[in-house]
Amino acid sequence: MLCLVLHGKEAPVAKPDCVRATVKLLNLDSGPFERIFEFRAGDCFASIRKRSERNCLDRYMLQIEQVVEAVDELTPSSFDKLQFVV
Repeated sequence: MLCLVLHGKEAPVAKPDCVRATVKLLNLDSGPFERIFEFRAGDCFASIRKRSERNCLDRYMLQIEQVVEAVDELTPSSFDKLQFVV
């Protein structure tokens, strides 16, 4: 949510919607996030192998690193250009 706000975007209330908006804004791979939502909802197959889960975690962490980099690239002068939504 913070990433959206720092980029002058309105953040959705629901966490999945917020994540999807951030994925779109930063042009990230949505796959790992959608897979996490499936795991949380219990909609995944019981026979998923550990290797598949590990691959999902690796892809997820890569996307999180990109979010952190995008936020870190914001400079104090870029905050002047942002339109905060209250």
